[in-house]
Amino acid sequence: MAEQINKKSSGLKRIVIKIGSKVLTDENDQHNKKVISSLIEDIARVKKKQKIDIVLVTSGAVALGRSVNSLGNFKIETSAIKYNKAIIKEQILAAIGQPKLMAFYIEEFEKYGFNCAQLLATRAVFADREAYLSVRTVTENLLKLNVVPIFNENDVLSPEELDFSDNDQLSSMIAAMIVADQLIILSSVDGVYENINLGAGAKVVKEILNVDEYAEKVDDSGSLGKGGMKSKFLPAEIVTSLGITMQIANGQEKNVIGRIIAGENIGTIFPARGKKTKAIRNWLSTAAVSR
Repeated sequence: MAEQINKKSSGLKRIVIKIGSKVLTDENDQHNKKVISSLIEDIARVKKKQKIDIVLVTSGAVALGRSVNSLGNFKIETSAIKYNKAIIKEQILAAIGQPKLMAFYIEEFEKYGFNCAQLLATRAVFADREAYLSVRTVTENLLKLNVVPIFNENDVLSPEELDFSDNDQLSSMIAAMIVADQLIILSSVDGVYENINLGAGAKVVKEILNVDEYAEKVDDSGSLGKGGMKSKFLPAEIVTSLGITMQIANGQEKNVIGRIIAGENIGTIFPARGKKTKAIRNWLSTAAVSR
């Protein structure tokens, strides 16, 4: 068993980890400090022992902005009638919550001797080839400096008609951009369930080869945010076709990252369906838009 684990571990050189809002925050939209501290300790341990490049994609800015009690139920003032006030409110909450979110990451990573960097992106940045190459160059150099890049969508600058559908989509684009070996999506559930309607009481599907087959069974109409289980199937379809394995697991599990890296069969895995492709094809497949 140890031999198999070592073989799998040595094959992973870089991974992208997406952390969902429900992992980062509790039911009161406050930092879930115990869970996140444990996650960052786990990530730091993997970086030190396995020497694996790790890029984080984080949600949680809007939720943390909402947790500021002094704001109350504020009203939006705007003379531009074309803007949706509900979206502007979300953008304001994101602007307030983002520095709180990064401050926590900085504090936690410093405990283990790591620096981290904030990269706020919009869908338009990934669509533009020159801007995309700039982001990729910065990310690659941060990894060489052993700094942990932390991505989030720049909600304030993302118009509704051209934003990421959710951070699952953003994480798949980043995994393709840096030609990662694996994309790990940490959620508040244990993986994809055989019977969606039973929720946590259902059996977890350990491996999915036919993404479309399961996507048809999922109903995310009750999801509170942009994301949900169904939103994770399109990224899975795309990244696996580019030779990148994707795995969905519960972010509240103890040592979840280390266990995945070691080859433990937890959550739901979407195996890579082909060999890795060149970076230009990855951009065309994930980020480019038609003109």
